[in-house]
Amino acid sequence: MNLIVFGLPGNENLAKKIINGINAEEGSFIQRQFPDGETYIRILSNVENCEIIIVCTLHEPDKKLLPLIFF
Repeated sequence: MNLIVFGLPGNENLAKKIINGINAEEGSFIQRQFPDGETYIRILSNVENCEIIIVCTLHEPDKKLLPLIFF
């Protein structure tokens, strides 16, 4: 089973260290904000039958919690 690691914005360096340490694949996704502040997330990697790790700090969680849940 493949392992894919996604590093949410601000966590890319830590995600790369994890990827290198466990020999995983780096996940690809798009995240952006609509003009009204809503979050858009699209996962580009094929995650079917894969285990995934999402790397996201919850420092200042108000801006990060909903994108993490949507992910």
